[in-house]
Amino acid sequence: MTTTCIHSTSKTAHNYVPLRPLGRGSSGAVTLALAIPQGYLCALKSSVSPVTTSLLLREIQILQPLDSPFVIKYLGSQMFPDNSVPSFHVFEFMDGGSLADVVRRSGGRLQEQLVRQYTRSIVQGLCYLHGRGIVHCDAT
Repeated sequence: MTTTCIHSTSKTAHNYVPLRPLGRGSSGAVTLALAIPQGYLCALKSSVSPVTTSLLLREIQILQPLDSPFVIKYLGSQMFPDNSVPSFHVFEFMDGGSLADVVRRSGGRLQEQLVRQYTRSIVQGLCYLHGRGIVHCDAT
């Protein structure tokens, strides 16, 4: 299955081939996808219910202006044909996985220097968001 998306940030068409599920949260399911013909990996976040679909629309307004190396980049959205709500968002793919994945791969322990580095990056991302009046409710 291939999905075509017009990126809201660049207005160029991209096709996405879903590869595998990455996870599921309270507001959506996330799938690893390959952008065609560009060849980059990305994460597609789709709504898990009609109620959360309206949350995806609100996310566009919040995510589109963000630009920080400490916040995962929003790349665009695929809208339903009537252009009323997004069917999915496109995000950069972070191939290292979550921090929990890193800890798990490290046998449940991280060296202190690495903990400091992750903590500093997380705090910088949260400071960036808070400086713009955004509270991240899912920083796990």
